[in-house]
Amino acid sequence: MSLIQWKQISPELSGSGQLTGSLDLTGSFFLNNVDILTEIQTSGIFRQTGSFYNTSENIGITGSFMVNLNGSTETLDVKVTGSSKFKVNEEGVVVLGKFTSSPTPVSGGIFYSSSNDFYFGT
Repeated sequence: MSLIQWKQISPELSGSGQLTGSLDLTGSFFLNNVDILTEIQTSGIFRQTGSFYNTSENIGITGSFMVNLNGSTETLDVKVTGSSKFKVNEEGVVVLGKFTSSPTPVSGGIFYSSSNDFYFGT
């Protein structure tokens, strides 16, 4: 059986290296003089604001996209400049927001008027 000896890791690591396997860390770990948990929480594109995680960045999705709502308190609401334009309510009904004036015609577009009429673009 070979003898395993311990060597203290230099506090000033230079160059690059690779860690494989598992590492259990007790205590603190700092990256750029910031606690690693703080660094991770502030480096992503999402920030917690109250009970929501928000981003002001663009998000692209390749592949399938699914929204799973519980049907009692969760809804899907698409807003443009603060005004709801498309919503799936708590019963699963798609609701189009009312337009008070006609938007620019778009081929294949649909809008719902405040006069309770639907318009389709051609």
